[in-house]
Amino acid sequence: MAVHIPSSVDDDGDPIPLFKLEDGVAESSAGLACAKMAGVNRNVVERAQEILTALKTGHPVEPISSKINLNSISQSNVQRALSFFLSVDSWNKISEDEIARFKENIFNM
Repeated sequence: MAVHIPSSVDDDGDPIPLFKLEDGVAESSAGLACAKMAGVNRNVVERAQEILTALKTGHPVEPISSKINLNSISQSNVQRALSFFLSVDSWNKISEDEIARFKENIFNM
């Protein structure tokens, strides 16, 4: 499907579907522009653009952990959430009570 994509993700203009089916292989993906248009968090779109640029230029991708404060209060929530997810034996058998306790533990510190 043909889409007019703005020159960069930071442009104010949104991608415009042209409602035209074209034969062949796409020159690029409209994924980031569509993600922006769909309301994906700006930080997520910017990080995806950083990774895409690094891959295209052959540069290493800088880990996200070097950009955040690992001692922040939200980081402890992330660590607790990760511990919970890793401790679940079977996601098909997890109870609503266990999920409620998890939410209470993570969000009500």
